[in-house]
Amino acid sequence: SEALPDPDGRARRIRLPRRSAREIVFLNDAFNSNVELATILNRFLLLGYYLLNLGYAAVSIHIFSEINSITQLIEELSKRIGMLIIGLALMHYFNMYTFSHFNKQIQKLYSNNH
Repeated sequence: SEALPDPDGRARRIRLPRRSAREIVFLNDAFNSNVELATILNRFLLLGYYLLNLGYAAVSIHIFSEINSITQLIEELSKRIGMLIIGLALMHYFNMYTFSHFNKQIQKLYSNNH
């Protein structure tokens, strides 16, 4: 958990998702142990992940075709879940490439603003 200020100035505790050991190693390596920058970018990535999932669910529900059997349900769910997983994988690898390729520029931008 982490303490964040309320609008009235008092600190409150929120529970953040736990990071895996691999994620911590990658973020520390990608941002030269700059924990604050890694945490900020991790929050943006999590927010993007959650918004993508919610948006995909909303669109999928809207364009779902009529289902008349269990077989059709399984086929439709398999197709939609597969597309979501492929999209998330592409986004994940794009983010990893971006972090590794633009690491120095990100560090420079962050250090200039703080």
